[in-house]
Amino acid sequence: MIVKRLTTACSLLLICLYFLLPVHSQKKATFTPDQLFRDFGNAFLERDLATIKKLCIYTENLDVITQLPKIEKVKLEEIKKNFAKLPIRWYQAGETMKIHGSHIPVNDKMADDHNRIGTVRLLEMVYPIALRKHRRTGIWQVDPFLMIQSIQKALKAERKKNRRNFRINLDGELIHLNEGEKVKFKDKEGKEHEVSLFKNDIQYYKDGRVSFQYHRDMEVFPGKGKNCFVYTMTSDLSPEIHVLVYDKGAKLNEEMQRFINIWIENYKSKDAIFEEKMLKNTKQIINGKEHAGKLMYVKQQNKVYYNQFYFLEINGVVMGIFARSKTIDTGLLNQNLSILCEKVYPVKRK
Repeated sequence: MIVKRLTTACSLLLICLYFLLPVHSQKKATFTPDQLFRDFGNAFLERDLATIKKLCIYTENLDVITQLPKIEKVKLEEIKKNFAKLPIRWYQAGETMKIHGSHIPVNDKMADDHNRIGTVRLLEMVYPIALRKHRRTGIWQVDPFLMIQSIQKALKAERKKNRRNFRINLDGELIHLNEGEKVKFKDKEGKEHEVSLFKNDIQYYKDGRVSFQYHRDMEVFPGKGKNCFVYTMTSDLSPEIHVLVYDKGAKLNEEMQRFINIWIENYKSKDAIFEEKMLKNTKQIINGKEHAGKLMYVKQQNKVYYNQFYFLEINGVVMGIFARSKTIDTGLLNQNLSILCEKVYPVKRK
């Protein structure tokens, strides 16, 4: 009797697997990067938030899409037909994306076997779509960090349209204007000129110890550490980047291990959960050269944090770069880290 029941149970299990496995494999086959891009694009054009959330890795901040104006039904069908015909441009590492006036370099962590960023030449789809492949299941999903960031910037710019937050003095005449707004004026000879102001996407910092560049959305906060100066950069979202410039006599390997241990102990004191292999190898192009680093994923209060550590010596000065964010913001973090790492040098001391 027992054997018969076990045989029946096994048969039922096999039948269930027979029906379930094709569905799973079909899901993998359907969501190729191109198909996922098209499905997500159509849902975006329709402002179908429910479908958008199903296709995304996470849903935080996706409600910002509902703040965009809806497209009229007749016009929507025409736009979707055009969208279906247009080729998808997949960005490659080394290229630069232009998003609402910002120029964002694409690095090898943003465009590889598990990450892609695509766009089409369609006015209603100016937002780039980033895709990420799950390392275990192999299923592609949308990582909406670039789109959310782009929409937030566009809405913020719209709200500021009438604020006139810049001013210029032209021969004693004070003119108020917005960023990017064009203003015409006549000089003393009667010649007409056109003026507009723009804030650089990439900002530059320099003091007596270090010089580096950073994205305009971040702010720099210098501070004194035990045997170093720490420059902390933060933004409205979770990414944060720290540049450490050590005092004379510091030893690279010792300082790197000490700094990593500080963060490990800090996480442990807050009951964080680590992966079985706590530190993994990674790499980053810094000042045009590839440097090895360490990568650490930590779960804390139901959120997973992505930590990167890089230490190097330039002209006899030991420097450290530490980057950290929630995993939902890793795309944005890598973007900002890439900008910083293009130029980060110690200043020659007298």
